[in-house]
Amino acid sequence: MKKLFLMLSVLISVLCLLLAAAPFTPAVAGSFLMLILAGVLGFKGYSKISLLLLCINTFSIVVSPNINESSFAGLTVISIIFIFSFTGVALGLPKGVQRYDSCVDS
Repeated sequence: MKKLFLMLSVLISVLCLLLAAAPFTPAVAGSFLMLILAGVLGFKGYSKISLLLLCINTFSIVVSPNINESSFAGLTVISIIFIFSFTGVALGLPKGVQRYDSCVDS
């Protein structure tokens, strides 16, 4: 069940990446949600999948023409979401390494 959920989250992220290039789609909101999910998964110790989600969704937000960087509120929201997701992944990296080491030893 976990693998299905993780594969579905990657599929949704790739779909948001493809749709974010068009200026009229709300795919950026999906990318923001997937960034938050990447932070949570990273904090839980799923380091590989969270880094993949982080990479895909960061690229999706960077290339999107829908992002309004001219307002302070928009930059604040983007900054908070990025800080949350990158911090969650960074804090979860030691957990992911421990999980990987325990799988290799057995």
